[in-house]
Amino acid sequence: MDIDPIYAGAAVGLVLGSFGFIIVKFFVLPILGYKKIKRNLVSSITDYLHTINDERSDMRIQKKIDACVDEMKQHAEGLTECHDFKIPVWYRLLLKSRSESPEIAIEHLNVLYSTRDYKRAKNRQEKILQSLYM
Repeated sequence: MDIDPIYAGAAVGLVLGSFGFIIVKFFVLPILGYKKIKRNLVSSITDYLHTINDERSDMRIQKKIDACVDEMKQHAEGLTECHDFKIPVWYRLLLKSRSESPEIAIEHLNVLYSTRDYKRAKNRQEKILQSLYM
């Protein structure tokens, strides 16, 4: 029984396409999403530091600080969700082997929310970056 080469090629293409879809859907996209959330969180922290370093203390600055805190909370929530539920187990083990811990970063972030002193906030930022391996 001879199989037509076009059918064999279609079957191989179907198998490889299905395999590629699974790899991208369940491995690549969650890992890239985790890294994107991590970058956004660091960017929010930097914005927060620039805002609290501003010498003015008017209502606009206070609103901007509140907006930065809300943004950091959203990114922290997304980071926790992505770390706990979306990324593959083997990647979590890799993060653990590199001493990257979003849980510790979130603990430092909770303290950072209430800090208005620039030097203390900068110290917390360094601890967050260290625990996120950045």
